[in-house]
Amino acid sequence: MATAVIKSDGDRIDYTPLTDVVAGQIILLNGKLFLASEAIASGVKGALAAAYVALFPKSASEAVAVGDTIYWDDVAAQICTDADDGGSPAVAHTNLGRSLFAAAQTATTILFRQV
Repeated sequence: MATAVIKSDGDRIDYTPLTDVVAGQIILLNGKLFLASEAIASGVKGALAAAYVALFPKSASEAVAVGDTIYWDDVAAQICTDADDGGSPAVAHTNLGRSLFAAAQTATTILFRQV
């Protein structure tokens, strides 16, 4: 029988940034969004939230329905429904999966759940 030793509850991960991080800053690591719940100085080990429900910036040019595939646009720093930036060559956005929440087209924020 295989066994494992729990090292963390998984809600937070250790993180040592190369530049200062402010509280609430969104950090994209390996295709997943993490949140800094407090400021972390450059080169100092801190922690990022790995599981949460938070209000994120959203593109005000598109509506999001429950079940829509949503993406993180790292350049615009917001959630959107476009798989890429539409440029040539196209820059892909990070797939975040299906939205659990809806937001009107004119809304500039949306609830996002990361697990």
